[in-house]
Amino acid sequence: MKFNMMIGGVETIFPDVDVRYFENKKRVIVYFLKINNKDTEKIKKYIIKPIMKFEDNFLVLLLKDFQYALNLDGYEELISLYENGVGVGFAFENEDGKLLDISVPTFYK
Repeated sequence: MKFNMMIGGVETIFPDVDVRYFENKKRVIVYFLKINNKDTEKIKKYIIKPIMKFEDNFLVLLLKDFQYALNLDGYEELISLYENGVGVGFAFENEDGKLLDISVPTFYK
């Protein structure tokens, strides 16, 4: 279920998510799912210098003046993996269920 709120004074979007750990690549990918077409255009435009951060109980991907977030309840292991050198990457799925063809950096501690 997608909803919006403010975190750190920035509009924050909480779409449906899927989180996968790829042990062989030492990467976790957070998939933000069912993003509407208007928002996918904003993502494509502002993905140039994204910033990942942990804020309160959220993993946040900041894209200029808006951000996507994952509530870490139920994903506590993700923090431990990141602290131990596992990269965190992101992917976006449009409302038709197709992954967007955009490059998102992997973040390492």
